[in-house]
Amino acid sequence: MDAAHFDRLTRSLVTRSSRRSLLVGLTVLGLVQQDSAVTAIARQGHKHKPKIRRNAFGCVNVGDTCTRNAQCCSNRCQGNKGKKTCRAHDTGIVLGRGGGCRVADDSCGGHDTSCTTTAGEEGRCFVTTGNAGYCLFDGDCFPCTKDLDCVPFCGDGAACIVCDTSGTDCDTICNGPGNCTFPPRV
Repeated sequence: MDAAHFDRLTRSLVTRSSRRSLLVGLTVLGLVQQDSAVTAIARQGHKHKPKIRRNAFGCVNVGDTCTRNAQCCSNRCQGNKGKKTCRAHDTGIVLGRGGGCRVADDSCGGHDTSCTTTAGEEGRCFVTTGNAGYCLFDGDCFPCTKDLDCVPFCGDGAACIVCDTSGTDCDTICNGPGNCTFPPRV
């Protein structure tokens, strides 16, 4: 209830002569205030669930809202409750610039940016299915949609890279900051 409405209501109560009118007015005022309080409490208690936006690979991009690790392409959902986002990993250190690999440094895009992996190996910058920069040392064509798909072959810190290697059936590459071991191809 706004101030002007409250003032009009109290003035009308004061000008009425009967006690009965005053009692009815106070009852109405109490109900209006109670309704406003209930509405305010309902608004406070209603929490919006974060909207989870999945990309073409069926997982959530780095920087977007998440609630648990499995939703993220990177398998890393971090932050305070209600404000979690997917996070990048193993971006390495770009030689001559410092900092990690960025999406703009994508070697598949023709930039051929050198980096040093978290394992200390010389690598190249690529982009993951979660749209994050990643410093790749060793990898191979392998069907994957998120980083977790590559962990069995490349260990912790593995990533699923998007790279159209024209003329082949290879759209994604499993890789890691160190050596990868893949099963024999059939």
